[in-house]
Amino acid sequence: MRAAHSENASRAKRVTLHETFDNSTQRKGTTVRSPSDRDISTLARLNPGAVTAGRPIPSGRFGIVRFKKRRGVPMFSRSALISVTVAVLGVLAGAAAAAERDPNLEIIIQVRDGAVGLPSPHAAVAPQLASLRSDLRDVLAHPNVLQIERVSPDAKRSESYHVTRDGRAVRTIDMSNVYRIRVATSAMRERLIEQLRVTEDVVFADPNQSIELRSLPNDPDLKLQWAVKNTGQASGRPGADIGVEQAWAYSTGSPLVRIGVVDLGVDPLHPEFGGRVTGTTGSDIHATGVASIAAAAGSNAQGMAGIVWNNPIISEVITLSDAATVHDAIVNAVDLGCQVIDVSWGMTNYYTLLGDAIAYAYMNHVLVVCAMPEPHRDGEWPNKFQEMGVLNVGALGNDGNAATYSNQAPYVDLMAPGGNRIAGLEAADIYHAIPVQSGSYAFGNGTSYAAPHVAGAAALLIGRAYQQGWAPGDIYGTDVRAYLRISGADDIGASGFDQATGYGRLNARRLLKEFTNAYFQRYEAVGGTDLGGPPSPYTCVIHNVPGLAPGTYAVRRHEVQKTVNMGQAHVWGLETTQGWPIADQVLPASQRALYNTGWCEPAAYGPTTVTLRTYVYEVYTTLLEWIGWYPCQPSQVVFRWGGYSPVVAAPTLTAPNASQSFFVPEADAVANPTVGTNALKYFYTCPNVDVSNHSARLHIVVRDSLGAGIAGIDPAEIFALLNGGTAAQGFSGAGSDSVIANSQYNPLAACPDLRTISADAATDASGNAYITLIGSAPGSPGVGLRDPQRKWGHYDSEIPVYVRGVKLQGRLTSGSANGSYKLSMKNADLVAGLTTLANQGEVVNSLDYNDVASHAIYNEPDSADPLNWWRDFDNSGFVNSIDLNFVNAHANHKCDVPNNP
Repeated sequence: MRAAHSENASRAKRVTLHETFDNSTQRKGTTVRSPSDRDISTLARLNPGAVTAGRPIPSGRFGIVRFKKRRGVPMFSRSALISVTVAVLGVLAGAAAAAERDPNLEIIIQVRDGAVGLPSPHAAVAPQLASLRSDLRDVLAHPNVLQIERVSPDAKRSESYHVTRDGRAVRTIDMSNVYRIRVATSAMRERLIEQLRVTEDVVFADPNQSIELRSLPNDPDLKLQWAVKNTGQASGRPGADIGVEQAWAYSTGSPLVRIGVVDLGVDPLHPEFGGRVTGTTGSDIHATGVASIAAAAGSNAQGMAGIVWNNPIISEVITLSDAATVHDAIVNAVDLGCQVIDVSWGMTNYYTLLGDAIAYAYMNHVLVVCAMPEPHRDGEWPNKFQEMGVLNVGALGNDGNAATYSNQAPYVDLMAPGGNRIAGLEAADIYHAIPVQSGSYAFGNGTSYAAPHVAGAAALLIGRAYQQGWAPGDIYGTDVRAYLRISGADDIGASGFDQATGYGRLNARRLLKEFTNAYFQRYEAVGGTDLGGPPSPYTCVIHNVPGLAPGTYAVRRHEVQKTVNMGQAHVWGLETTQGWPIADQVLPASQRALYNTGWCEPAAYGPTTVTLRTYVYEVYTTLLEWIGWYPCQPSQVVFRWGGYSPVVAAPTLTAPNASQSFFVPEADAVANPTVGTNALKYFYTCPNVDVSNHSARLHIVVRDSLGAGIAGIDPAEIFALLNGGTAAQGFSGAGSDSVIANSQYNPLAACPDLRTISADAATDASGNAYITLIGSAPGSPGVGLRDPQRKWGHYDSEIPVYVRGVKLQGRLTSGSANGSYKLSMKNADLVAGLTTLANQGEVVNSLDYNDVASHAIYNEPDSADPLNWWRDFDNSGFVNSIDLNFVNAHANHKCDVPNNP
């Protein structure tokens, strides 16, 4: 397979944080990483409100240092020394002045394995001194390309493999392959990005950016929190607050819920935090203010009160002059257990590393709360990552109206107090803590200070869920986001959602008052209708998919919809869905990216139904060579969603009851079946499905909680789930580990891409249905008839059975206990079905015969070898000549032999 070309290059100029500092109030210290790293010298040019470039410091690693000389000399970085050395060599003449980095002259790239080699992980060298593969070496061979270095020198590939809090394997971008390139001119940067995006060894190329905070701090003043209780102070409107005083009657927070503040470094010594701040800390005004609004202590007889009072605060440091630092900061906050993360800053342009970090938080069920940009700034990221669950917050003045500086956009979710920003009326702004050395408290304004009100309210809600019996991790970030929109907002603008005020003003009182476990339900349904998509393929960058190298691919998008019966008034998709968000072809190439994140959403509501949609993709190389379906084919989609109604406490959907429902192995006549162990001797097949197996089938019994049969369930909602491939082939999840018709490994047209085996017909009046293994005769459920679309390959694990998204348990007989039987299927194609070689595992050949023969010669019992059960085709308890004769009878059978189809 040819490597895909990367098209992920952005033309944006810079990233914007949502704040401008008054130098008189900026902090005096900063958190940096190891003094041996290259970036320390940049402290010499940063103003006191900035932080150093580089990776956030892991907790307990390097601690806090102050901006000062060490041992009587300025702190210079390794990069400065390298720059001088290279200049002496004549490679970078005059480059010593480049020690002061400018993100507008930098490019961030990810390369394929082995494409770049540096003298050491921390080295920053001219491209001529690096070991580069030929295509990359040619692109970087220009005198205006000054330097290349790793973004995260200490990163290891193993750190890109993660397990989510609910046990799912996920990946992030391999930071050990991410590099920073410095160039001499902005024009050179633009040209180089264009070249890098079509270089085979480059996965993505983004211009580096700076970051802007989304607030404007003021000097210390009166200690008034109208956001908490608006009595009309500072000429405000009484009642135009977030109702948190009443919410505290339900909860004041929980030490089990961690709030992340990814910012410039929270002051851990401020008395409002009481030792609750960990992570990489600092003494920054903006970060400390954000943290205090969300989580300052209450009832401590001093200062202010946050939305929550006793929650742990995880501080992770970013660098204003280096957008690359946001990746590790957000990932670290997730790994340290945050359930909510505040992001009160923004970027001007799409940024791959930011998208990857947001995706990681999303797949770990973490809610990322983002401050909205301001109209005079074009910083819409990470706000536009709504398909990955971010919640965007605009600002209100103390009159209850949207602040003039708060942007209107289709992605605003909620409004919260942010201050008026009126000169001379500081008391109408937001009161917050600042580092002790700067005066302890101040007023400020901006969407930066609106967002932590919502982050604190989200933490209140999660803590309330724990009080009501939810286990930690049971409530997802997408649940909290939906509930904040539904019951945590008072509509204050145009009726319903509007681009000025979103769903309305945060109302913490109603948020907690109406929260009840019974109002939340989760659902699952498999399969759907393939509505297709754009007729022509287009390029898309794909990250973090097992078995698929990161890079640019050609894709054909398919929209998959499924209509389900729902009595809930509000529905939202969950990140555990097996289906991806849209990567729209109308977006710029640099923004068409997929991070292997689950996604679905309501597309339409009926009186008692909701139609859900998600997307799957046919993936090709950029030369249009077929690779496969991702994340699955349309019939394999698993929709997962939540539902809530403040009126209806239970869903109207008649779902199967897992205790009352079951399936039983049967064979022979439906009216007088062979059941149990005697039926299992017919549970075998061949790659050509040319077997006479006595109508071997599953008898499905679907009942409700009262034991009554559920009639009329569509056969597409009743199926045995196959997995699509082996672990060696990059497949994982529920279902058996190998199928014959994996189109990536078996392109024969006669081999259908089989992922589910559906029921023969809908459930009858008593809730009965059948899945006949080789296919059924039309109009005769349970009567076997060869279906050429049911050509199977080797299996080596349990095949789960689902009805309306509920996994059923098997019974050996109808009188047995649930769980006494698990569906497995034997196949004459026994040996080669687990390889990664093309066209293997689709034919019965000497490998299969010799394998069975080596055990049949001894009439070996099944107990003698863990694989003997698979060799014992007649289920006699022994591998013998009967089993060998079965394999021999199917010698050389494959998808198109002896029958085609």
